Amino acid sequence: MGKESQGSPFIGRWEVTCAWNPYETCIDRYVTEDYFQFDAEGTGGFRYESVQGSLDYKLTTRDGAPAVEWTWRGASVYRMSEKMEQAFQELLARYATKRPPEILTGEGYAVLRGAELHGTMSGFVATAFLARYVLTPP
Repeated sequence: MGKESQGSPFIGRWEVTCAWNPYETCIDRYVTEDYFQFDAEGTGGFRYESVQGSLDYKLTTRDGAPAVEWTWRGASVYRMSEKMEQAFQELLARYATKRPPEILTGEGYAVLRGAELHGTMSGFVATAFLARYVLTPP
């Protein structure tokens, strides 16, 4: 496999071949460019569904099997039609001064089973905020 010689069985690029929908049906992913990339430095990158980004990971075990856990940060790479893109840009221009851009963040994990990674990834849209300290009486 070659990955073991680099110190970790996870280092390298893993192409996503199947994704499960809410009905627990495997959706064939061979026609997509989805992947997870783990580098030797504990960082990497990914493209999954319509999100592309970077990740920081740590090695661990789950139920005695080698595993990897990560946090991620990314942005949508969804391709819109020309008309939708124009409308989206108009909305951005109208509201850009009113709020900072949204960032997608989340976490995930995968367990090594043979030559396959079995895992899950979750995330949410993080929005910037401003807070002021308020002194509370003792």
